Amino acid sequence: MNPSKWFRELLANWKRKREEAALLKRYGCVCYCRKCRAILGDAQTLNESEYQYTCGECQCVSVFNFDIAPMPILVRFDGEQVYP
Repeated sequence: MNPSKWFRELLANWKRKREEAALLKRYGCVCYCRKCRAILGDAQTLNESEYQYTCGECQCVSVFNFDIAPMPILVRFDGEQVYP
């Protein structure tokens, strides 16, 4: 691996960790896309406990329920029911 590629990967990992830390501090959790593993940021509220995220990289739509457990549960992914 050449030094410039190594440095770019190091910088990308550092930016990702920084974004994760900011989301953890602000919301208490970080949600990831099921398909491409990108960090999901802004959400639309569907109801009191369900939030819909759209991935910025692959445009997949994920719906998480924050009321079931102490962590978000993926309920629907791209229109398919994942959790009953």
